[in-house]
Amino acid sequence: MFKDSPKLKQIYIAGNNINRIGRNTFAPLARVQQLNLMHNKIRTIEEGAFDCVDKSYKDPRIYLSNNELSTVPAGIVPKIKLKIHDNPILCDCNLKIPDNISHLII
Repeated sequence: MFKDSPKLKQIYIAGNNINRIGRNTFAPLARVQQLNLMHNKIRTIEEGAFDCVDKSYKDPRIYLSNNELSTVPAGIVPKIKLKIHDNPILCDCNLKIPDNISHLII
């Protein structure tokens, strides 16, 4: 899907009834600074799905609000700002938050 646009920096795919993000969904991208996947039906995100995010960018952001996620996705790139509010996430003592997230909004 993105083979002809490897330099994309911002992706907005909100409100498209997407239910899963696979490991290679955003391949071959590697410079994404903002990824907006809000208002979909995402339940599953495979580890490595966000390898497209530019690790050298100072303020990378992923927006996953208003989906159907029950956990915070594992394998998020370092120092990411993750907005994941309005999902059916159970916020209790067992909630596992990856240690490489710099900002988390649930």
